[in-house]
Amino acid sequence: MTDSAQPFADVADDARVSETPLVDKGFASVRKIGNGLYATISDLSKGNTTVCNGGFLVGWDAALLVEGFATPAGASFQMDALRMVSQAPVKGALNTHHHLDHSIGNAFHGTRGIEVWAHPAVARRIVDSYTPLQGADRAAALGPAVFLLDEVARELADRLATVLRQFDVAVAWAV
Repeated sequence: MTDSAQPFADVADDARVSETPLVDKGFASVRKIGNGLYATISDLSKGNTTVCNGGFLVGWDAALLVEGFATPAGASFQMDALRMVSQAPVKGALNTHHHLDHSIGNAFHGTRGIEVWAHPAVARRIVDSYTPLQGADRAAALGPAVFLLDEVARELADRLATVLRQFDVAVAWAV
């Protein structure tokens, strides 16, 4: 289990989290944790489709996905869950950092024209860290995803971090 996944182990048991998951595929479940705020909670004992934890924010006019997960299927799972509660356009998918359990599934976002938002160093760290492992061309590894972190994305990320800290979840921005 990754260090980033460990703090989420007890989130589903927190009284502030919906007892009934919006969806549960075994490897991960999605639970409502606030108004327009949902947590995707991975269960590594049941598979490695997502590995890390993430979530999504849904507003009146837009939605934001958090994390790309370990596989495109993990990112697709979260997108399907988002679509169960909203048809709002997805403005971006925020990666908290470059580790593969948070970023390999970005291919899903790229094939759907969803921008991937992250610290400016994240794209380079993904390419430098994982391209040699994949044996892929560096340009192909980035695909159509666009990495940026403007003030709106930073504010949303900070708000999500504040909510997650209420559940005793360690949040750190790796650069």
